[in-house]
Amino acid sequence: MADSADPMGAACEVLRYWATYAGQPPDPVPSPTIFAELTRRKAVEPRLTSIFSQLPKDAGEEKKLTYVRPAPLTVSGETIFPTTEPNDPTAQRQRLNQAAASIIAASPEPQQLTALADLLEREAWCLPSPLPGIPLYDFARVHAALAAARAHGGATLLVGGDVSGVQDFIYTIPAKGAAKQLRGRSLYLQLLSEAIARYIIGELGMPEVCLLYCGGGRFYAVLPNKQEKLDEMKTRIAQVLLERHGVAPYLALGWQPLAGDYSKLWEKLHEQINQAKQRKFADLETETLQNLLFTPREQHQPQPDLGEAETDAFGRSIAEMGGKVGQALYLRDWKINRYEHPEMQRVPTHWHHVLNAFRSGLRTESQEQLKQRTPDDRPSRLRAMRDLTPEEEEVARNKLGQSGTLGRRYTVNEVPLVTAIDLAQTHDEQAYIPGDEPREGEPKPFGMLAEQSQGIKRLGVLRMDVDDLGALFGGREKAERSIADLAETAALSAALGRFFEGYVGTLCRNINSAISRKEEPDGGIYTVYSGGDDLFIVGSWHLLPDLAYTIRQEFARYVTGKTSEGGAYIESTITLSAGITLHTSKFPIYQAADMAHEALEAAKAFTRPAQKGEKKGRPKDALTFLGITIGWEDYAELQQRQRQLYDLVQQGAPTALLITLQSLAQQARPKRFNRDGRPQASHGPWMWRGAYMLTRLAERVGKREGGEKSRKEIEDLIHYIRHPLKEHSANQPIILAGMAARWAQLLLRGEDKR
Repeated sequence: MADSADPMGAACEVLRYWATYAGQPPDPVPSPTIFAELTRRKAVEPRLTSIFSQLPKDAGEEKKLTYVRPAPLTVSGETIFPTTEPNDPTAQRQRLNQAAASIIAASPEPQQLTALADLLEREAWCLPSPLPGIPLYDFARVHAALAAARAHGGATLLVGGDVSGVQDFIYTIPAKGAAKQLRGRSLYLQLLSEAIARYIIGELGMPEVCLLYCGGGRFYAVLPNKQEKLDEMKTRIAQVLLERHGVAPYLALGWQPLAGDYSKLWEKLHEQINQAKQRKFADLETETLQNLLFTPREQHQPQPDLGEAETDAFGRSIAEMGGKVGQALYLRDWKINRYEHPEMQRVPTHWHHVLNAFRSGLRTESQEQLKQRTPDDRPSRLRAMRDLTPEEEEVARNKLGQSGTLGRRYTVNEVPLVTAIDLAQTHDEQAYIPGDEPREGEPKPFGMLAEQSQGIKRLGVLRMDVDDLGALFGGREKAERSIADLAETAALSAALGRFFEGYVGTLCRNINSAISRKEEPDGGIYTVYSGGDDLFIVGSWHLLPDLAYTIRQEFARYVTGKTSEGGAYIESTITLSAGITLHTSKFPIYQAADMAHEALEAAKAFTRPAQKGEKKGRPKDALTFLGITIGWEDYAELQQRQRQLYDLVQQGAPTALLITLQSLAQQARPKRFNRDGRPQASHGPWMWRGAYMLTRLAERVGKREGGEKSRKEIEDLIHYIRHPLKEHSANQPIILAGMAARWAQLLLRGEDKR
C-alpha cells in the first residue's frame, strides 16, 4: 500500500486502518515508512497501561503499573481514573470497529476524516497501540498527521504557537461587569488560539488531524516544510491581532524540522517561540506598525442600557458571551472560504469578526439554540463542551443529520447563576458596583459571590498548576529520542487535558449544583480557566480551600491509581501546587490575579526538611493560604483543627482562644533553620506562656454549664501545640494551630457570638 499524494486521503487512510483493525496490525500498514519510524513493534499490548505509570519513579520506589479502563470516554465519573486490575478491551475494540464501519459506509471522505477522528477520541482513548502506554487514539492521529504532512514527499516541521499577553488582555478589565468580562475574555482567547491554529493548518492544505494539541493558549502541529508560506501567515496574523487588540494578545510562532536529532527538538522549538515573544511584531513593516499604532481610531459609544462598562461594541460582545457561557453546551464549527466583513479593516464590532478573519466560524451554542434550528439551517459540526446526556446527544444528532459530525471539545465553563432565592436575600448595596446588580438567570456578579461567603465577605481567587511540567514531558524512560516522542507528547497532553479541561469542570459543576439545591444562598464557583496544566478559579472564599484540596487529591488519584481513606493525603511523584488569596468584591481583578500568582509561586518555592538519607527535602506539592505555606500532607490536619476551633467558639468558648493561638504561632515562627531545613529551635518562651494562657481559658470554659467537653478539647490543644516538629512536616503543630485559628476566625466573622 503506497503512501498517498493527497494529504486528506493519506490521513483518512491511516485513520480508517486503525479504526477497523482487530487487535494486531495486519499487513500492509498504510504509510509504512512512518509506521516504522514510530515503532518497530508489530505486537500490541493486550491492555493499555496508564501513561503516568510509565514515568520514572523516585529512587527506591517500586514501579506499579496501572491500567486504563476500556470504556467510551466520559469525564463525569470514574471512567478516566486508572485501575490496578487490567480489564479485557475486546468488547470496546469491537464497539470501535462497528462504529467505524458505519461511518466508512455512510460518509464521503471529507466528513469521514473528521468523523473517524472524533470516533477514535471517544472509543480508542482507552485501547492499546504498538507503543506501550500510548493510547491507540494518540498513536493513530500522529501517524495520520505525519502521513498528511509527508504526502507530497517533502520534509516536515513541528510548528508551535503561544499566545502571549494573556494576563494584560484577560485581567485588565473594568470592575463593572467583571464576572462576564473575565469569563468571556478567557473563552475568547481559547477560541482565538484554536482559530489561528486551524487557519495555519488549512492554508497549507492540511487536515485538522495535524493539530496535535491546542490548549492553554498554546498549540503544536505537524506540517509540511513550507516556511515561506508560514512567514506570510505569521505576518498576517500579527497584523490582524494588532489591528484589533493592540500589543496584547500576540501570537509567537516557531517551527523546527522533524528530522535528525530529536533530543533537543522541543527545547529548540520553545527557545524559538520565546525569542519571538521578545520581538513582538518584528515581522511587520515599519510603515504598517506606525499606521496601526499611531493612527487615531474611531471610539464606539457606550450603550448604558446594556449595563456594561465597555465603551466599544467589541467589548460588549465579549461581555455578552461571558453572560451566556453558563448555558453554552456546544462549539459550532464551520470554515469561511472567503472573508467578507469590511468592518474588520479597522475595528470589528464583534468577537466573531476576529475569528472570521482567520476563516473560522467558531460559535458557542446552547441546547435551546440548537433545538430551534430548522432543517435548512443545520450545523455541519458540533463539539460538546461537556459530557452529553442521552437526550442531549439524541437532539444533537437529529439536528446534525447524516452529513454532520458530533465530537467533543471539553471546556470548563462553569458559572453560578442567580436564582430567585438569591434575589430574595437581603443585599448589601455597598458590595455591588452601580449597574452590576444581580439579575435572575445571569451569572452571579462578584459582589454576590463575596456577599454569600461564609463569615467575612470576601471573594476568593485560586490558582493551581502542575509542578515541574518540563521534567514531566521529558521524563519518559527511553534509550534514545525519536519521532515517537510526538505520540508520547500528544498522549500526555491529552491525558492532562482530560483532567483539567474535563474533570475539573465536573467537580465545580457538582459544587454549584449542590449549592443551587440549598434553601439558603451559599455562594458559588466561577471557573475563569482550566486547561493544559493549570487553572484559575474565582468564587466565594470559603469554598476554595476544600475545592483546591479535592482537585489535588483527585489529580494524585488520576496519575497513581491510589485511593484515599477518609481524605488522607495521597502520595504522588506528579504533583500540584496552589495559591489562594482573599479580596473585596471591588478589588481590581488584575491585582487579585497577580497576588494569587505570588501565592502560587510561594507554594512552588516550598521545601520540606530533608529526611534521613536525603540530601535535600521534597519541594513543592504545597498550598499557600492566608499568607502561610503548608505541604498538602498537612491539609487534612489543618482542616480538622479549624473545624474543632470553629465548633468550640460556636459552643461558647471565647474568641480569645483564636487570638491566643494566632499570637503564639507568630511568636513560635522559626527564624533560623539548619542545613536540613528544620528549625534550629522548636521551643521557646511561647510554649510556657501558651500553656499558661490556654490552661486558664480551659478552666474558665469548664466552669460554664456544659463546658466540660470544651475544656477537654482545649487541654488536647495544649498537648498538641507542645509537640515537636513532625518527622514529615515542615510546620510545627503550633503553626498549623495558628493558621487553623485564623481560618476559623474568618469563618466566624460577622456572626453573633458570645
